[in-house]
Amino acid sequence: MALIYKNIKQNFKNIFPIFLLYFLSITELDTSFDNYFKIFSFNLQLIVIYYWVLKNPSLLGNGHIFFAGIINDIITGLVLGTSPLTYLITCLVASYIRNVTVN
Repeated sequence: MALIYKNIKQNFKNIFPIFLLYFLSITELDTSFDNYFKIFSFNLQLIVIYYWVLKNPSLLGNGHIFFAGIINDIITGLVLGTSPLTYLITCLVASYIRNVTVN
């Protein structure tokens, strides 16, 4: 019984970053804080990608990152390819920083 619980817990940990990335891409969560600041805003998808590529790059693959960017472009109405390119550049920077700090 404990082994089954451990497997379920491990599978949830592995699926959580992918689910979070797709959820943020589909919902277009508003992070602009217009009530508090005039210019301050941030992109949660970039934070999730940067964090998980640094922590465990095998969980969040480049295909998932690219597809989440395509979904984000379709939802927001941007030109196809702008968000995936930004997300993949963020992934590249995070993996470079990971390699430099490990070596």
